[in-house]
Amino acid sequence: MLTGAMLAPALPAIQQSYPQVSAFWIQSLLTLPSLSLLLMLMIARHLPGTKKQQVIVGLLIYLIGGLMPILPLPFMGLALARLLSGLGLSLFTGPAISLIGDHYPEAQTRRQLLGWASAVTSGGTISAVSLSGWLVGHDWHWVFGLYGAAIVPLILIWCWLPETTHKASHTGQPFKLSVGLVVTYGLNLSWNALYFIIPTTIPFYFQSWLHDANASHAGLLMAGVSAVALVVGMNYVRIKLPAREKLVSVFGVLMLAGGFLLGHLEIWAMVFAGFGVALAMPVFNERVIAQTQPVDRDHALSIGYAMVFAGQLVSPFIFSGLSIAQRIWGMTFAALALSVIALSRRLQVATP
Repeated sequence: MLTGAMLAPALPAIQQSYPQVSAFWIQSLLTLPSLSLLLMLMIARHLPGTKKQQVIVGLLIYLIGGLMPILPLPFMGLALARLLSGLGLSLFTGPAISLIGDHYPEAQTRRQLLGWASAVTSGGTISAVSLSGWLVGHDWHWVFGLYGAAIVPLILIWCWLPETTHKASHTGQPFKLSVGLVVTYGLNLSWNALYFIIPTTIPFYFQSWLHDANASHAGLLMAGVSAVALVVGMNYVRIKLPAREKLVSVFGVLMLAGGFLLGHLEIWAMVFAGFGVALAMPVFNERVIAQTQPVDRDHALSIGYAMVFAGQLVSPFIFSGLSIAQRIWGMTFAALALSVIALSRRLQVATP
C-alpha cells in the first residue's frame, strides 16, 4: 500500500516532467516494485540467513531504491529505482507476516495481529499519502524522501526483534498448491487489480471530473481511505462473520466504492474503499492459513502477499487504456460479479 498509494498524487506532475512517456508507463511506476517482488518469489525460499537478517537487508535495499528518485533522473533511471525498491520489498514482506505465526501461534491472537498488521500499514499510508499530496505542490521529487521513514522499522528490528533460525517451509516434500489455494490466490489477485484502479485513477478523477488540480486533495482522499482502514483493522478481531460472508464483504464494499465514485460521492467512496483495504488482507490470509499445514504456511503466505503486488502489476495493463468512467464502471461490475461468485459453497473454508 505505502509503495503505491504514496506515489499516486504525484502521477500528474511526473507526467508533466516526462511528456514523451506514455500514460501507461507513468502509471506503471506504481507497480514496477511488484515485478521485482514476483521475480524474487521464485528464489526467496533458497536465500541464506535468518528471517531477521532477510528483513534487515530488504529494508536497506528498499531505503536506497526509494530515496534515489530524489535526484533528477531520466525516466529509465526512475524506473530502475522503483525496481530496486521492489527488490527490497520482496525480502521483507513474506518473512514479516510469517513472524506473526512464529511468535504467536494461538489462533485468536494471530487473527487479532493480522488485523493490526493491516491497520499499521494503513496508518503508515495515512501519513505518507497526506504528506505526498502536500510535497507534490513544491516538487514531486520530494515525495520520494518519504521512503526515508523505512529507517524507523530498520532500527526497531535490528535492535529489538528476537533472532530466530530460518525455518524450512516443508518437510522434504515440495510445496504443492491445492485447488482451494489457487482459487484464494486468484481472488486475492483480482481484488487488488480492481482496487488499484482507485489510487491510479483518483488524481486524474479530481482533475477531469471535479476540475480540481490540487494534488493535495487527491492525497487527502487516499489518506481518508487509510484512516478508515486503520480503525477497521484495529477492530478486525471483533468481526464475527463466517468466512464466506467476510469474502463476500471484501468484494461488496469495493463495488459500493465504485458506485459512489460514479455518483461523485467521494467521501462515501473513501469509507467503503477503506473497509475493503482493512478486510482484504486478513480475510485472504485467514483463508490461506485454513488451507495449509503449519510447515507450509510461511511460503503460502508469501505467495499470498505476492498476489497483492501481482494485482497491482496487471492492473495498468488491463485498465490504463480505458477512460476514467470505463475504469470505475469496470471495477464496480467486476466486484459485483466476484461478490456473487464468493457466495458459492465451493469457496467455503473453515475459520482458522
